[in-house]
Amino acid sequence: MTGKSIVDSQFERAANLINLDDYMRKILMRPFREVHVEVPVRMDDGRIEVFTGYRIQHNGARGPCKGGIRYPPRTRTTTKCWASRPS
Repeated sequence: MTGKSIVDSQFERAANLINLDDYMRKILMRPFREVHVEVPVRMDDGRIEVFTGYRIQHNGARGPCKGGIRYPPRTRTTTKCWASRPS
């Protein structure tokens, strides 16, 4: 199982236990905000490398959002999964 499928499965189980309406499931399953940044860095040998960072935030109604920056791009799905978990 992938991280995303595990998180989706856990969300569905919890949503079913509390009889969460479909419209609210759709709202909660999607990130509130996704920020993608490109950060150019001059390396020790003088060349420029560009690193991509992501911050995924879920529902921010209760205050500051948990999120994270992960490199490289293949970790984007993992970032979304971890960001959806409560602190």
